[in-house]
Amino acid sequence: MDNLSVKQRLRKEFLRHRSSLDPDYRKQADQAICVNLIQVPEIAAAKAAGAFITDGTEPDLSMFIEHAMQSGIKIYLPRFTSDSGNRYEMVEIKDTRNDLIPGKYGIMEPGQGLKAASQDVLDTLIWLVPGVVFDSKGSRLGRGKGVYDRLLSKSSGIRIGIFYQCQENTEIPVEAHDCPLDMIVTEAGISRFK
Repeated sequence: MDNLSVKQRLRKEFLRHRSSLDPDYRKQADQAICVNLIQVPEIAAAKAAGAFITDGTEPDLSMFIEHAMQSGIKIYLPRFTSDSGNRYEMVEIKDTRNDLIPGKYGIMEPGQGLKAASQDVLDTLIWLVPGVVFDSKGSRLGRGKGVYDRLLSKSSGIRIGIFYQCQENTEIPVEAHDCPLDMIVTEAGISRFK
C-alpha cells in the first residue's frame, strides 16, 4: 500500500475515533489538555502563541486561550484568505467574543478587519497544532489540505501537537513536506521529541 493510501486509511479511522468520543470524556480531556499546556515552560515564557478554534471534534483550547491572554501571551488564530492563493494566515485576536466570525468551513476565525501577522511574529510563535493522528516520533497527519504544513514551513517556532490520546498510532508515513512536531500534549500528558 502506498503512502497516500495509508494516510487516507489512517485519516478515516482516526477521524472516526475522535468524533466518537463520549461528550463527558471529551470535556474532561479538553480541560486536562489545557492544564497540561499551561504547565509547559516554553508556553509560560512565550510572548505569543498560534492556536486554533476547535471544529467540534478537535480538542477545545478555549480555557487555555483565555488563560494565555490574561497572562499577557498574545494569541494568533488562522484565518482563510483568498488574497494569498486560498491559504491561511495567522491573525492576533484580543477578545474571543468580538474578534471571531464564522469562517470558510464554519469554524470561527478572526474577522477581516484584523491585521495578519508579519514574518517576524510568525518566527516567535509557539505553535499549537491540531491533527488527525500522531505517532511517538512526533509525526503528525492532518486532514490532507496542507494548511499547517504550509504555515509551519514559514516559521522557526516551537511546534506542539494537540491531540486526544486515542489519536496515537504506531507509525505514520512521512513525506518531505511534512513538518515534524517538537512536542505533543494530550489529556494524558506531555511528550517531547527534541
